[in-house]
Amino acid sequence: MGFCLTFAAMVQKSHPEFYTAFTQLLNNKDQIQSDILITAHQNPDGDALGSALGLFWFFKRLGIPSSVMMPNDFPRFLDWMPGSEDILIYDNDRKRGDELVANANFIFILDYNDLSRAGKDLCNPIGSAKASKFMIDHHIAPSNCADHYFSDPKQPSTSQMVIQLLMELNMHQLLGKEGASCLFTGIITDTGSFRFPLVTADTFKLTAALFELGIDHSEIYEKVYDSYDERRFRMLGYMLAQMEVLKEAGVCVLYLTKKQQEKENLQKGDTEGFVNYGLNLKGILVAAFFREDTDNIRISFRSKGNVDMNTFARQFFNGGGHLNAAGGSSYVSLKKTLENFKKEITQYMKQYE
Repeated sequence: MGFCLTFAAMVQKSHPEFYTAFTQLLNNKDQIQSDILITAHQNPDGDALGSALGLFWFFKRLGIPSSVMMPNDFPRFLDWMPGSEDILIYDNDRKRGDELVANANFIFILDYNDLSRAGKDLCNPIGSAKASKFMIDHHIAPSNCADHYFSDPKQPSTSQMVIQLLMELNMHQLLGKEGASCLFTGIITDTGSFRFPLVTADTFKLTAALFELGIDHSEIYEKVYDSYDERRFRMLGYMLAQMEVLKEAGVCVLYLTKKQQEKENLQKGDTEGFVNYGLNLKGILVAAFFREDTDNIRISFRSKGNVDMNTFARQFFNGGGHLNAAGGSSYVSLKKTLENFKKEITQYMKQYE
């Protein structure tokens, strides 16, 4: 209990306006006439899904009606998560999705800090909605798209921010095993199972609270990391066989062509975590993974130490994210994209020599 009171008070102190508004929402729960809508970013990952479903279970046990909506579908290896069967996929039912946005009194924006991350079709309905908007997010430089902000780029995951907030209110018990399992999934997937630099002692203390709610961490790890089929391993083989190492720059370049993905019938989530393999090489500070899509090249960047991939992604590849983890995109050919990357990253890495 001492930890809850001492540590959690930091939330109220650092984000007093958000804390006050969120507390008022909870105090007026009996007056809420329509569903709260919980949203996350396009191409939802473990943290997007975990934070959204964690908050969903909290509201459910508190007696506040809520719905979870994702812009598009999520990876199949996450479909075991409690409550995932009730998530509305906007791309699959836009009429119902528009109704949820229009009728909501409150919209939660989780794990994204700019409406463009909700996708080109959903960003406008959310932006024009009359609902009061609450943002909980850990990405750099939030845009002016919410009414109340709990934004902290020093946090390793949005799921950690959710459990931190609920512990401050001393209401985290309402998560139950279901909500706690979702938040644990978000934490481990966004921290590389606690290996990334933003992980602190607080991460482990907050995770301990999830254990106390009855999660089975071994089962969750098995469902998240030991449930792939052989297609993933064949694509991993393609990627590793054609990787390129820029030794002087400390960079590993990884990629998959569209043809290779089609040959193995790529499914959403099959390449999750591929970029991290590049960091396993001795002497590598930056790993970049390029996936050739229908109309663009999707890019994931990872780095070690103080190598700033957020700035690099923003400057050269229409992206952004965190210091050590960022994403981007390119609209020229894969060959040209790789050439551009190798040229820019070689020059960029000179500042870290």
